Amino acid sequence: MPTGVNQNRLPPYVSYRSWLKMLDQITRFLPGKIDSSFFNDLRFSPSTAKKMRTALLFLGLIGDDNVPSEKLQRLHRSLQGFGQETKIVVLDDILRTGYPLLFNQDFDLERATAGQIRELFEKMGVRGRIQSYCISFFLQMAIDAEIKISPLLTTRSKLGTGRKSDALKSRERRRTLLTQQSKTTQVREEEGFDWSKLHPAILALLKDLATRGESWDAEEKAKFKKAFDAVFDIAYPNDRLGHK
Repeated sequence: MPTGVNQNRLPPYVSYRSWLKMLDQITRFLPGKIDSSFFNDLRFSPSTAKKMRTALLFLGLIGDDNVPSEKLQRLHRSLQGFGQETKIVVLDDILRTGYPLLFNQDFDLERATAGQIRELFEKMGVRGRIQSYCISFFLQMAIDAEIKISPLLTTRSKLGTGRKSDALKSRERRRTLLTQQSKTTQVREEEGFDWSKLHPAILALLKDLATRGESWDAEEKAKFKKAFDAVFDIAYPNDRLGHK
């Protein structure tokens, strides 16, 4: 039977690829509510949207009213590179509070077998085919949070994929982004411009700009221009400028 703060809620079983897509969106902008219109903008099917909401509720990232929790706001700030917490620190906290059975003195995640982790998920009320999806999501998020886990759990079959996991790809993208951010920070300091005065949504979008010498195809340019127009209108409404 499920125990703890997530009693009567299923652990996340949405695909990790969809999870990463959602994180990319909230990196750019965190709305006041994570409702059906938010999922529609991501082009999630009704089934995927339902699974995502289940995941967010279980992890304590939204309330029953769909309002982002303090945890989700912390994750948003860490993804944008603001504040003192990194994405890894916030994800670690989310996992440890969301899955208390997997982070206690009676269970060693670094030495666990597949059978042991299945047994714990059964105690959380998860059985049958859905169990493998729940375990796959947890393991990939743990890898993304750089939590040490048993090598017996990190094989491709345990992650439910036949190729490099989405979490590992996400970590590589994160390292690339941090390198780009470091270069951007250096340029900002050299130019002496106070970038902190820019709207956070604008700063987040600028992180997607291609680096000098990198090429973009026409479709990528068009998507960026469209996104920039939308964010610019949000950051600087027309009425502030005295226009109709």
